[in-house]
Amino acid sequence: MNFLFDNPLANLPGPAFLALYGALIASSAIVLYLFKSRLDWTSQQPAPLIPPVPDPFEIAYLRGGENEFARTVVFTLTQKGFLQITNEGKKSYIGLPPTQPNWTTLTQLERSVLKWFQTTRETSEIFEPYGLREILQPYTLIYEQKITQDHLLTPPDVKVKTRLTGYLIMALLGILGGYKILATLVHGRYNFGILILLMIGTLIVFHFLGKSKRLSERGRRYVESLQNAFEKLKDNPSIARQYYSQSLPALNTVDPLLLAMGIYGAGALVGSGYNNFEQAFHRSQKGADGTTGSSCSSGCGSSCDSWSGSSSCSSGDGGSSCSGGSSCGGGGCGGGCGGS
Repeated sequence: MNFLFDNPLANLPGPAFLALYGALIASSAIVLYLFKSRLDWTSQQPAPLIPPVPDPFEIAYLRGGENEFARTVVFTLTQKGFLQITNEGKKSYIGLPPTQPNWTTLTQLERSVLKWFQTTRETSEIFEPYGLREILQPYTLIYEQKITQDHLLTPPDVKVKTRLTGYLIMALLGILGGYKILATLVHGRYNFGILILLMIGTLIVFHFLGKSKRLSERGRRYVESLQNAFEKLKDNPSIARQYYSQSLPALNTVDPLLLAMGIYGAGALVGSGYNNFEQAFHRSQKGADGTTGSSCSSGCGSSCDSWSGSSSCSSGDGGSSCSGGSSCGGGGCGGGCGGS
């Protein structure tokens, strides 16, 4: 019994033990961070080929989740003249213009969204749990099933293994810290306040490290390949159409601005005549993705997840998270950026 609380570890002076404990936390965090990527078996699979006619909405949802999908749908309706954006002070509003074009040219998705905008909405309302996101859910479910089948989202088994690994490390560090506190009490000392703070910090660190990115490694590489393949869209979508029409004739059926929005987010619209759209979503970004600025809306492989997202990012997988055209690992941005 004496050896249990009378050994080199139990007798280690407080400052030395704190240094050892801090080093173990740091090294364990690095190991888990590096180990997470090895758990993702999709990294062994090649990225999907870029389709002849990319779907901007599917790409937006993949990159940044629901938030980025919502932005893209709202943009196409704004571009077609069915919605208008009004910036008033620090707030932006989206509603129907005085004169409405003919609805018969719209898809069922676009009509559903327009009905929601019969009442003028503040931009931030788009990202609230109910409302537009609920209307979009049947459509996002279709995309969710497709990209899941293509292994573009982190597989459930990888999420479970990552989470359990994080919990295991957390438990081992907790046992070590608890043992030292007990040994300190046995020796009649009570100077373990800093150790308790370190243990609480350990819980926080490994809670977040135990989360997985929204996009799988395969999904991240696919979004990255899209952004690399269409990088000219980010500079000038209208001129880029002429460039891509020679190598990819099928893209003549896809609006270049909409495709740029899907691949890079609202940041790609700067200088295109839709600055008010980018500004409106820039203002609402903090409430939507928990970040400041237009990070996940300007291109996430994001995913903020991310590649999170939403981002985006843009997400991705939001999210987040993300700067124009760069990968994030999620919204999303954008939305991506978020783990689960």
